[in-house]
Amino acid sequence: MPGTTQIEYAQQGKSNNFIQAQHEGRLTVGEAAKLLSKKFGKKILARELEPLATEFHHAGRFGRRQAKRVFFLSQEEVARITEDDIAKTSIPLWGWVLGFRADYGGYHGRKRYVPIIQDVGQFPADKVHRLGDKFHPLADDEIEEAKLAVGKSLPPYCDNWREAK
Repeated sequence: MPGTTQIEYAQQGKSNNFIQAQHEGRLTVGEAAKLLSKKFGKKILARELEPLATEFHHAGRFGRRQAKRVFFLSQEEVARITEDDIAKTSIPLWGWVLGFRADYGGYHGRKRYVPIIQDVGQFPADKVHRLGDKFHPLADDEIEEAKLAVGKSLPPYCDNWREAK
């Protein structure tokens, strides 16, 4: 299937991969949450299921004209989800987030992006899932020391917060 043109995307509001996933019978996490709410007899939110999903496709246009990620689960995956799995995804995780800052001090004053430690804290599992490679977990004894490194720059391609300067 060829890529979606901007005109097609504006008309259908979904990527071709999104439409194909729906035709193949995969459920969005919102649809899966409705099914699991009935199955368990209590309200299950879509964001609680996002960390369990491995597949996403883009749909809609939201703030800053960006397409939103919509996560999908197969029907077999939905059938295997237990209340314990959902409880584990609601546990917040401690870690730091990689960010970037614009810098004009490089070669001939050209704009470049310098990696920095953007934030240190406790993040809900669904946000950790959306951050992907930008999130780095911290051990309990590293938390207070890492908080002091917020805003400091990192060497290129580094994921060790201790090297921040």
